[in-house]
Parts: sequence; C-alpha cells; structure tokens
Amino acid sequence: TVRRCRELDLQFPVVAAAMGSNGTNPVINMQMWFYNGKEAIILFEGWTTTTWAEYLFSCLAVFLMAWLWEYMKVFRVEVDAYILRNNPDDCCCEPLIQTKNAQVTVCKTRIAFKYQLLRTFLQLCHFTLAYAVMLIFMTFNVGLCVAVLLGNALGFFLHSKLTPTGELEASCH
Repeated sequence: TVRRCRELDLQFPVVAAAMGSNGTNPVINMQMWFYNGKEAIILFEGWTTTTWAEYLFSCLAVFLMAWLWEYMKVFRVEVDAYILRNNPDDCCCEPLIQTKNAQVTVCKTRIAFKYQLLRTFLQLCHFTLAYAVMLIFMTFNVGLCVAVLLGNALGFFLHSKLTPTGELEASCH
C-alpha cells in the first residue's frame, strides 16, 4: 500500500506494511529515502531517539559498533594465527601437486574443540554485528549512516595495517 506521509507533510510516497488480520490493520510507515533529524528508531522499538542528546549518544554507539565490526575482522585473524602458532603438532603439510618447476602444498590443521568453539563464537558475534550495522544504515537517517561510515573507516584505518592482505597466511613449518 502506498500512502502519503501526513505527519511529515511530505509529498513523497511511503511504503506501508499492514499488520494483523482483524480488520483494523495497523500500519507502519517506513522511510524509503535519506532523511535528517533527531527522531529515529534504531534496531528495536526500545532504542528510539527523540532528543538531540539521545540522538548524539546513539550516533556514538553506532560509530563504536561499526568500529568494533571492523576490528573483529582483524581479531579473528589474530586468533587463527595464535591457534596455529600454539598447535604446531596439529598441522600437517602434504604436497598436492608437484611439477618439475613448482610444488603446491596444502596444509591441513586439526583444531581442538575448544578453539573451534571460540572461532565459531567469534564468527557469530562478527556476523551479528555486521547485520546490525547494516540494518542501522538501512534506517536511512543521515546521521546514523555517517556514524556507520566513519566508524568503519576509522576501524579500517587503525586496524588494517595489522593484516595487510586481510588473510591469514600461516605456515605449517
């Protein structure tokens, strides 16, 4: 259903999602364009900003979430490197393809259950944070979007030098 947004007195259509089947069908209006203002619902109905102080603290929290998301990428690589360094006996390398001029080696690592559990938990946290940041950006609130972008940029700037390639290049030797 396309309805006109009366409360903001705009001439732009707003997508309305009907809820319920009892005939009253309450409607939720969603912004489908970028807007600026202190009033926003962030992730949950309970995280609503109505004052400038709430809005600025929320922008700071979103900034930190985006920074943490970027840092977690590097932290997960560091955890993997730690696991490989401290478990050299669990690593075995075998030649996969051998030619006259080159040899391709594959390394298989058997990871202890506790480390695999830790890696899985970090993946869950990273994935959850990534989707939360994406959903915050999709509020289309300019201030919140800028907070996401700046937090991500600062996180990349500060932490990407720890792993220049973004990948773990561990040796089994």
